[in-house]
Amino acid sequence: MSGSFWTVLEQISYRTVTFLQQEVYLSLIMLPVVLLLAYVLRRRSPYLQYGLWMLLVLRLLLPTDLSLPFTTGKILAAVWPQFAQSLDVNQDMESATSRFSLQGNHGAPQASTPIFAEDPDSGWQINLSWHVWAFLLWLTGACLSTALFAGKWLRFHQIVRAADRVHDREMHSELATWCTRFRLHCRVELVSSNAFSSPFTIGWLRPKIFLPAALLAENQLENVPAVLAHELAHIKRRDVLWLRLQNVVQIVYFFYPLSWLINRQLNQSREQICDHMVLAENVLRPVQYAKSMIAVLRLNLNGLQAWQPVPAFGSDHFAFKNRIHKIFNTNTTQKRKAKTMFIFIFMIGYLVLPMAPGSAFQQEATSLIAGVTTQQQAETYQKPVNSNRVTSPFGKKTANSPFHRGMDFGAPLGADIYAFAGGVVDSAITEYVKNRGYGKKIVLTHADETQSVYAHLSEVLVEPGQEIKAGEVIGKVGSTGKSTGPHLHFEVLKNGKPVDPQNYFENQ
Repeated sequence: MSGSFWTVLEQISYRTVTFLQQEVYLSLIMLPVVLLLAYVLRRRSPYLQYGLWMLLVLRLLLPTDLSLPFTTGKILAAVWPQFAQSLDVNQDMESATSRFSLQGNHGAPQASTPIFAEDPDSGWQINLSWHVWAFLLWLTGACLSTALFAGKWLRFHQIVRAADRVHDREMHSELATWCTRFRLHCRVELVSSNAFSSPFTIGWLRPKIFLPAALLAENQLENVPAVLAHELAHIKRRDVLWLRLQNVVQIVYFFYPLSWLINRQLNQSREQICDHMVLAENVLRPVQYAKSMIAVLRLNLNGLQAWQPVPAFGSDHFAFKNRIHKIFNTNTTQKRKAKTMFIFIFMIGYLVLPMAPGSAFQQEATSLIAGVTTQQQAETYQKPVNSNRVTSPFGKKTANSPFHRGMDFGAPLGADIYAFAGGVVDSAITEYVKNRGYGKKIVLTHADETQSVYAHLSEVLVEPGQEIKAGEVIGKVGSTGKSTGPHLHFEVLKNGKPVDPQNYFENQ
């Protein structure tokens, strides 16, 4: 494969792993706030509980650099400076950690360096950085999680497709009555079979409610109104769509125990909200509704566990006792105060979701005020040696000569080598094979993702990860590796491909 492929893979790996690391870090900081509020408001409406846990879902999906004028991120940055540093350290080390380790097929091992900076005529043995291995491991787990979810989701679709339609007029009359109460205007279809033992809802635009055949037996018909009302509450809330958002978070963060806790808490709150919606209509008495729930639970001893792909009646058995308690304490004399709760959750979210100490826009504005833009900084280049003697230019000298990936500057042995532009030391090679390869070598990565390569050095004066300013001395001219005399081989790489360095020095 070409060097550009490995470069792109390295960049994608770094950005993905860094994003996941920072989201895990930020969600752990946010977790105590959610746990405290959830405990204090445990006797309040389930809408509050659901909103609080949904904030963590949003935190795991929102950009890590989100910032607003008055947020927790700015407060933490002010009272805890290490917080801001912990978010910036990965950005500062991006180039240093995005490396490949390469060896020629012959000779001693070399240190970490980008694949495209080596001798193109030799063979390669590629050792990827830990970011790539972590990304590939995560990608494998995410694909397996996606397959698991898709398998369960398809199973429920197959159950519904194979089920028979329910034609009972009284049941359809009950369904229409509850649709009117919930102001549902979509057409809802009832199906039933022995394939599954719990009621559930599937579909969004054309929803279908599945009723287990055992629930339609003569001794269970009295429980059907409660089941229909509960499932219609799911349809009213568009819980099918909210569940998809949860499933995405579970797939992306399959390795993160907190994502499973969030999913469990959201499922519990969702069921309690639907219970609340049904009882708030003052049609079913709490005792009657609770008895129906227990009857359905007895039919569904296995139920839906862990990963829930569809909204279902009474699916979480572990929270059943708490649900029964909530049912008997539901205030049925008034509707929920949705607007007040929404405003409360919105204010909490405004304070705790934007965790970044500052935004990219603010940083750019600061640079503009200082009179220095990112583009101007990137266009400040330094000739790597104090020599205008070019012994070998970029490209081919003749039609039959090999392509030369850089420029060779003739210079005395031990002459200073300067950083082409400010950046981070990506690799600093000190071990080499005599008469082979680039010898002692330095690779720098700059702010605009451009890389510069300095080869055949006699001394390397920098270390990987070190920040370098434009014009700073980084090494000494030498003749190591495959070289016929003291000189500097200098390369500039743009998007992984060599470009003519002379373009950067035309005005100098």
